[in-house]
Amino acid sequence: MKIMMLMTLSLCFVIRCSGGSGKTTPESPFSKSVFSSQNDKNIKKFLTLIRPYVRKSKKSYPKIRKRFLKGLAKDQSLYVIGKITDEKGGYELVYVKVKEIANKKIYGTIISELSLVKAQLKNKQITLIEEEILDWLIIKKNGTEEGGFVSLFLRARHDRYIAVVLKVNINKKGKVLKAKFIMAVNQKERDISYIVPAGSKKYFEIKARKKKYRKSKKKKSKYIYLVYDLKKKKVLSEMEILALTKKTKKETKKKKTKPRSEKQ
Repeated sequence: MKIMMLMTLSLCFVIRCSGGSGKTTPESPFSKSVFSSQNDKNIKKFLTLIRPYVRKSKKSYPKIRKRFLKGLAKDQSLYVIGKITDEKGGYELVYVKVKEIANKKIYGTIISELSLVKAQLKNKQITLIEEEILDWLIIKKNGTEEGGFVSLFLRARHDRYIAVVLKVNINKKGKVLKAKFIMAVNQKERDISYIVPAGSKKYFEIKARKKKYRKSKKKKSKYIYLVYDLKKKKVLSEMEILALTKKTKKETKKKKTKPRSEKQ
């Protein structure tokens, strides 16, 4: 309970809160393609960016494959991210609703609108090689999600800031002896810890150990939070958090203050 309160405060006070329950309306976030480009350097750069999350997805896929073959619940659907290309060098990653898995291939329907690749696809039907899919995602009719390592990372990155909660042990001199990663949440207060790579967790713990606190008569442990900028790949300093908070407050006031013409 204490951790959840800390996460909510950290996100709502420091970052723009977009509201919502962290649920997804089936297919609504996936109307656009994941990525598209004709530039080889941009493609390599993007694939490098999502590589840690692709690894997590591929590692967990065999279990999901078995579940799908046995039969998912009636209110569940399986989606994957696959690639399509064209003769002009177009490369696009799209969401595909899975209909069948057989012979190491996935048969399904593209639910993303193509923005670059001009492929000749009848009724958006597509066949993918299982080994080449980059992510999987199960969505229930009520909008709750399972999986989506790449998808969740990209959505969090779009929001830009996430809150990271850690537990620290502090000695009498105010020095942090130990820091342990607890969880990370996005702006919709959804736990996204499972998409955070081990290397990033260590980075957060190192940052937490550098913090200093007031001297006290006894050792203590407490929960703290860090704000992480996914675009710049850095933990914000207290000054940066303060500046971000002020900026957010100003922008919120501007939105609330309507022009005279609108009031009339």
